Amino acid sequence: MRVVFSEPVEARGSEIAVLDTAGARVDNADTALDEANGLRVTLRELGEGGYVVAWTALSAVDGHTTRGSFVFAVGTAPLPALADVGEASPPPRPLEVAGRALSFGGIVLLIGGPLFTFLVR
Repeated sequence: MRVVFSEPVEARGSEIAVLDTAGARVDNADTALDEANGLRVTLRELGEGGYVVAWTALSAVDGHTTRGSFVFAVGTAPLPALADVGEASPPPRPLEVAGRALSFGGIVLLIGGPLFTFLVR
């Protein structure tokens, strides 16, 4: 099973779980990176039926975590119901907010200060 994201992900903190309709895992719990923007997990032998793929991904770009799920069926089985996975991304921690504010402030000073001085002169 391969899941592709819009930005690179970290192996640490990322996981794919493939579950049958009884909630039992049918993957080998060996989530690994698959190219820059993907994760993969190997599956056991799948019989006819519906399955849920639940994933958690840690962004390699900015460190935020996202979660999601989707369903698929093998054979003529109906699609299973998709449970709500909750909030897609948890709110940032205060230390993350402070770090981003300091980063943006530094950029403003490094670029804006010389530009302002140049324009005033």
